[in-house]
Amino acid sequence: MHGISYQPYTWPDGGPNHPTAFQYIGPLNAQGKPYPQVPFESDIGGSSFLCDTATGAGCTVPPISANFYPFWSLSPSSSGLAARGTGCVWNFGNVLPQTIEDFGGDAQYGAPDLSWYGGTSISAPLANPQFSGTCAT
Repeated sequence: MHGISYQPYTWPDGGPNHPTAFQYIGPLNAQGKPYPQVPFESDIGGSSFLCDTATGAGCTVPPISANFYPFWSLSPSSSGLAARGTGCVWNFGNVLPQTIEDFGGDAQYGAPDLSWYGGTSISAPLANPQFSGTCAT
């Protein structure tokens, strides 16, 4: 069984022959309030045969032999998903024409987290950029 390949042309990029990007107004807690900080995290490294989860060697994003790994970005909300007064939504996929921040693309995931599981790459927490003023309504 095969999933979607890790090639940039198979992920949402705003093109007419690609799927629509997944858009998200969170991250929100159980009370519907925004989290003040967010990290970017992926456990794709642990899926790689060459990933040594004890040392983090070979636990890369994108995975070894892949040309691309989907990432989070921000864009102004234009689809009625007004994000709690910020005017922005999170997108998952590739850069879209309306992207205003891509956080370094797949580099946003940071390095393997050996204190937790070497197959997980995670960035340091950052102030929730959705509420930085960049997306003011």
